[in-house]
Amino acid sequence: MKQILKLFLFLPLFVFANETGGTKFEELDKKEIATIEISAFSASGDLESLRKSLIKGLKAGLTQNEIKEIFAHLYAYVGFPRSLNAQNIFMNLINERKKTGIDDIEGKVASLNISFIAASISFLMVFAASATPIPLYDIYRIEEHLTYNDLALTAVVYFIGAITALLFFGRISNHLGRKPVAFIIFALTTIATIMLLDVNSAEILIFARLLLGLACGLASSSITSYIVDNGTSLPQWVPAAIVSNSPMIGLTIGALISGSLVQFAPYQRVLCYVFILVVLAICTILIAYSDETVQKTPGLLKSLKPKFSLPIKGKKFFPIAAVTFVSTWAMGAFYQAFGPSIAVDQLGTHNTLIIAILFGSYLLPSAIGGPISAKLEPADAQRVAMFCFSIGVMGIIFSLKISSLWLFILSSAVAGASQGAVLTGSIRSVMKDVTIQERAGILSLIYATSYAGAAIPSFIAGQMSHYMDLFHVSIFYGVLAISACILTLIFARKPKLVEVNHE
Repeated sequence: MKQILKLFLFLPLFVFANETGGTKFEELDKKEIATIEISAFSASGDLESLRKSLIKGLKAGLTQNEIKEIFAHLYAYVGFPRSLNAQNIFMNLINERKKTGIDDIEGKVASLNISFIAASISFLMVFAASATPIPLYDIYRIEEHLTYNDLALTAVVYFIGAITALLFFGRISNHLGRKPVAFIIFALTTIATIMLLDVNSAEILIFARLLLGLACGLASSSITSYIVDNGTSLPQWVPAAIVSNSPMIGLTIGALISGSLVQFAPYQRVLCYVFILVVLAICTILIAYSDETVQKTPGLLKSLKPKFSLPIKGKKFFPIAAVTFVSTWAMGAFYQAFGPSIAVDQLGTHNTLIIAILFGSYLLPSAIGGPISAKLEPADAQRVAMFCFSIGVMGIIFSLKISSLWLFILSSAVAGASQGAVLTGSIRSVMKDVTIQERAGILSLIYATSYAGAAIPSFIAGQMSHYMDLFHVSIFYGVLAISACILTLIFARKPKLVEVNHE
């Protein structure tokens, strides 16, 4: 803290001395002077001078992570484009120096802040809550006489709720703040969970899923923005991977916890929901102790008008990204609506834990795909991952044909990992050079597209279930996956690095 105060106290004098050729101040060492220069040139957008200052700073003893921390703190004041350009210049410089045999010290990695951790956990657990009833679907179907179409409808209304939240409330966190909207999300999730404590009809289950959809839709814009806001000091792929993969991981966690409690614990239709209520209370406390990242601004009512944000540079990349969102999320919706019924009718098991494992075998591996795709260009990640995704879906369909439990799990894992890779690659392609005020809008667009892509096929599949078994319904999803793969292989583009220089 003393060092930071010293920098600010001597900054005006340093600038004056540079302008007039005046006295060199002994109070500032070489590292501190380099820190000031890096900050000043990053803020002004003078990338050529920034490069020289970075070299000076590295020679003075600044580590790579110390310089990254400078950019992270500048971000809130100079904006995302300039901060991102500065980071790109720095990383290119590091790579060039490595090629010449200069190995700059990486230094100690900055610790994660509580707000980033709280936002990430909260995002995960909201989706976990939404998956908690899924292992109970077959119990509800037998004991409450629900139909396949009723179960498909629970998926449809869930996605309708999410789309509604994104259409009308996707930008309210820019005006109310990230934290107040997070509390609204927790309230919706809590009400839905309390309703699920006593499911005695399709209507209760459907309405609870609608509320969960609203909560997840709000989380997909506001809490994701909160994650990105607090993740600027981390590698760029980390917030992208969390944002893109947490829904799938959260759904898996919720299903596994629920399946385990239903199978092995007493009060099988109640205890899993009590657990979720406790977790939601903990998340509320974590967010309460976190820092707000945006200033409240007027225009709340105006923000309720449906409007999505898509930067000009991202428009040419969004169509193919949308194709990947629709096809992969549609398959996830297939597991949500029909996973338990597939386990019982096609694979021959009534064990709720195994049902949860089957459900998670598609969703959980998505966490593996995110980090893998970070090593590829976005377009390459889209092409490779969509090809692998279509192979996995074909394996899923074949496993249902021969009633092979283990082939189903293996094929689901391949498709799930591929989904994580393609989603992370697609989000990276459209999120380039996005400002803090644009984030909620563009993330709303991404998730609205994903939810719509899940809801419409779910509705069609529900109608198909009146006339055919689940194996033939799965073929419909196979056709969707192959079509998306062909389009991605042909049309995926590589974004060009363009420096944003605001003079």
